[in-house]
Amino acid sequence: MKIVIIGAGIGGCSTFLFLHKYLNQTYAALSGSSPPSSRHQILLLEAHPNPLVTRKHIGGGLGLAPNGLRALGLLGLDIPEKIVKRGVAMPFAEARSSYPAPDGGKDGKEVYLGLATLGTEKRYGWPNVMCERGMVHEILLEEALKVDNGRDVKFGQRVVGVSQRHDPLDGQGGVEIEFQGGAMEYADLVVGADGVWSQVRDVVVGRHVEPHFEGLTGIGGWLHPNIIAHSTPPNLKQPSNPCVMTFTPNGFFGYTPCRTAFDPSHSPSATDSATTPAAGQDGREKTEPLAMWWSSYEAPTPPPRDGPQDQIKAQVKARHQGSGDEVIQRIISHVCDGKEIEAVDKLKDQDEGKLLVLPTFTTPTLETWHRVFEIDGVVTGGLVLLGDAAHAMPPHSGQGVSCAAEDAATLALLISHYVSSPPSNLDSTTSPSIRAQDLMALKHVLPAYTGLRKPQVDKILAVARKFGDTKRALTPRQCWFRDWFMWAFFKLPEGRLNDWRFGWNIEKEVGKALKTEKSGWWLWGK
Repeated sequence: MKIVIIGAGIGGCSTFLFLHKYLNQTYAALSGSSPPSSRHQILLLEAHPNPLVTRKHIGGGLGLAPNGLRALGLLGLDIPEKIVKRGVAMPFAEARSSYPAPDGGKDGKEVYLGLATLGTEKRYGWPNVMCERGMVHEILLEEALKVDNGRDVKFGQRVVGVSQRHDPLDGQGGVEIEFQGGAMEYADLVVGADGVWSQVRDVVVGRHVEPHFEGLTGIGGWLHPNIIAHSTPPNLKQPSNPCVMTFTPNGFFGYTPCRTAFDPSHSPSATDSATTPAAGQDGREKTEPLAMWWSSYEAPTPPPRDGPQDQIKAQVKARHQGSGDEVIQRIISHVCDGKEIEAVDKLKDQDEGKLLVLPTFTTPTLETWHRVFEIDGVVTGGLVLLGDAAHAMPPHSGQGVSCAAEDAATLALLISHYVSSPPSNLDSTTSPSIRAQDLMALKHVLPAYTGLRKPQVDKILAVARKFGDTKRALTPRQCWFRDWFMWAFFKLPEGRLNDWRFGWNIEKEVGKALKTEKSGWWLWGK
C-alpha cells in the first residue's frame, strides 16, 4: 500500500513514525547499518522548507499533557524523555482572579482561586510539560528524517488539489494529488495532516469547511525566567517559577517557564548533514532557559498577525497594567514600556521583543473524518484526517498536540491490524491480489478510526469551549460566578477531573474496538 501524508507538522511526523513502527516494523530493523526494504511505501510531504535547515521557529509555547507524552512513548524512541528534559515539568498551575484598581492605578485586587491539576507523573506516568512547540516539532522531524531512506520526506511540496482517480488499474493508486507547478502524485491512502486550513478536509467532507474564528485572540512572547520569579513560592506544590493563570474582567493572562538550559550538541542526531546542520552551526551551542507569557482577549474579528508592534503592546498594557499580580506588572513593564531585558538567546527568527498574535481558529465539528473511494463496488483508495485538519482545538484545551499524537498512533495501530503484512518476497505496493485486499481493508480501518477518536475529541472540544468562555469580557456578576465555580472546581480530586482525558489508553481502546470485529479477517496473520 502506498500512503501519502500531507503535512509534516507534529501530527504528520507522528503519523510517519507510527506507520513505520507498526506497518513496516522499521525501528526493530534499524539496529543494522541500513534501513530495511519497506513492504509499504509511506511518503511525508510538506509545503514549507525544512525548518531544521532554515532554523525557522514554528509557533509559540504549549502545555503537553500526559496523554500526549504517553502516546509518543509508544514509538519507543525516547521522544517523551527528550521533551521532558528540554521543557519544564509543570503538573500544577496557580489559578487566580485579578481586578484592576477602581482609580485606574496599579494596586489592583488579586484573589487566589485554587491549584489547577494539569497532570501528575504519579497518576499518569508522565507529567504535564510546558515547552516550545518548535522544540517538539524538531524532535519529531529529526526522528522522521532518521527513518527516511532519503526519498520519502519531501519539502516544498505545496498541494493544490486532491481528488479521486478514476483509472487506477495501472497500480498508481486511486487518489490523485496535484502540486503547485503541475506535478502529480498518486496514493492508495492520503492522510490529511495539513492543519486548520486543510485542503484534504474539503474532499473528505464533500464541501468547503471554513475554519471558525472563536472570537478570542492570544498575544504572547518570550522572557527570561528571572522576570517571572517569585521571592517566595506562592504554593508549596509549586516552584519559585510557577505556571500562573490569571482571569480578569476583560480577558486572561498566563506565564510559565517553558525551557531548561541544554546544549544541542549533546543531543546527537543521525539525520543527514545535508538536511540538518551540525550542532553549533546555527550559533545556538548553548540554549538558555526560557519563559513564556500569553494574554487572551475577546475580539469581534481576527486581528492581523503582523500588525504594528507598538499598537499590540499598547492593547496589552491597557488590559493588564492595573493587575494585582506584581509579576504581571513586571512583565508589562518590560514588554510594553521597552525596558531592557536580561539577555536571552534569540529564538531563530524571533526574539523576546516581538509579540506573537494568534487569533484562535478552530475546525467546526465534522460529520466524518474519512472517505473511501469506490468504483463499481471496488475500493480504489481513501482519505483520512487527523490533528488540526480534523479538530483544530483552541489553545486553552491544552490538548492540541496530545490529540494529534493519539490520532496518529490510533490510525497506525488499526492499519497494522487490518492491512496485510505479506511475506518478504511479495511487495504489497505492486502485487495485485495483496493490494486489492489492502484497499478493501480501508472500509474497516477508516470507520474504526473515526469511531474511536471522534467521540473522545468532541468531548475535549466541548470542555475547552466552556473554559474559553471564562476568558471573554465579563460583567461583575459573571466574574463572581466564574470565580466561585473555579474555586469549587479545583477542589475536586485529580482523577475525577482528568482521568477521562489524561488516562485515555490508545492500545487498550484499540484492543477493545478490535474485539468486536470478527477474527481472522486479514490474510497473513500477525
